[in-house]
Amino acid sequence: MNRKFKRRYQNNERQKLEDKLYSSNQRDFWRSIGKVRICNERKSCIPNAVVNEDGMIETDKVNVLDRWKEDFRQLFNSDENNDETIPHSEESQNVHRDITELNEPITREEVITAVTRAKVRKATGIDDIPAEVLKNDTAIELLYQIISGCFQLGKVPLEWTRGIINPILKLNADDERIPLNYRGITLISVPCKIYCIILNQRLSKWLEDNDHLCEEQNGFRKVRHLNMLEQTHNQIRFLQHVEKFLSATNSSEHSFLPLQKEMPL
Repeated sequence: MNRKFKRRYQNNERQKLEDKLYSSNQRDFWRSIGKVRICNERKSCIPNAVVNEDGMIETDKVNVLDRWKEDFRQLFNSDENNDETIPHSEESQNVHRDITELNEPITREEVITAVTRAKVRKATGIDDIPAEVLKNDTAIELLYQIISGCFQLGKVPLEWTRGIINPILKLNADDERIPLNYRGITLISVPCKIYCIILNQRLSKWLEDNDHLCEEQNGFRKVRHLNMLEQTHNQIRFLQHVEKFLSATNSSEHSFLPLQKEMPL
């Protein structure tokens, strides 16, 4: 009798999981998976050891933390000043651009729009302020005053300049003791994200409205990713521009990315 009810219970639970899997709210499915405790063997911390450049294993806590700090410092903060190597034509230097619109005071409507776009149920930054507590009139008014002051003064709170780096081991990483085998996911302040959304929206709109983006700058632009057909069309146009550009023997600028550090190799 007990086996019969056990099988019935298990079948019901499997059916519930399957229903949640095909529902529009995938969060409920993964929350249920967590309750089943399938992922008990998942590691919750990084090993207290690193492999030095000479191949030796370091286990001293202070040295291990210093190695992690130095590796990610070099990854996120390049000491090279590449701006001096980029040539600027006289034509681009002499062009006068009216940026009055960019320097207009932040409006309350911009803050409301950014707060509305902020995703909920996401990890917080160093200030532990989630997006949920900002989605009300009182918080929006306070945030509006803070962001307006930041924009006028050109300064931000110290907490907005700090992030919590959450290292996630890359797929197929050969050694867990090498810091750069981890992808550093940085958690920043949610109010800082809202401020960045406002600045990004304002700058993107200004660039589009004033036609300051060429066809080669196709990434992260509005109405450029409506459907697969349009994506294909944009890619063809991009390749045509590249071919035309190269055939004219023009000089070009290139950026080289360390793919081993970026991709989950």
